[in-house]
Amino acid sequence: MYAYPIDGSQYDKDRTGNAKLGDMVSLGGGRFIVIEQGARKSDAKVFNKLMLVELPANATNIAALDHNLEISSITQAVSGAADWSTVVPMKKTELLDLNALGWLAEKAEGLTLVDENTLALVNDNDFGLSTMLFDAAGQRVAGSMEDCTVDAAGAIVSGCPAGVVGARITRGSDAERPTRIWLLRFERKLAELRLPGT
Repeated sequence: MYAYPIDGSQYDKDRTGNAKLGDMVSLGGGRFIVIEQGARKSDAKVFNKLMLVELPANATNIAALDHNLEISSITQAVSGAADWSTVVPMKKTELLDLNALGWLAEKAEGLTLVDENTLALVNDNDFGLSTMLFDAAGQRVAGSMEDCTVDAAGAIVSGCPAGVVGARITRGSDAERPTRIWLLRFERKLAELRLPGT
């Protein structure tokens, strides 16, 4: 198990928890293409990128380390026996910004190799569902259910915008309902892709 580098400052509320990895394919030789997505800092909308990732020969195997490694990575201090400053993570570079190419679905989710020059990419349509927040009068309140914390009985206890007393699932954007598949053909063989400087 190896550390995948995430820069929290690129994500909404500076939280690495707003970053997600979709799928990945191996190119061989310790190189991969990974879907990286998440709520961006500027407007909290989900962006989707394909990253070229490489496993350096000296990368740190973190399989034996526990949750203290995450604490150390956040605090930049030793936690328990874990010291993030000694970990050599994977390396990555942006290969494609899917949204800049016209990707409309919220999340790119599936990735596979078609042939030596071609990738197939499919979205996660989430069944076209979303959530809405409501106040005691039944009026919709702007905000995200992801910010809310509920107790075991389902009562909202913190995090929601002021006045929120409930939420419900509703039909999401029609743009999210269709399943989309893209075929991305590269001029070079995918196995020949390299990170800058390698």
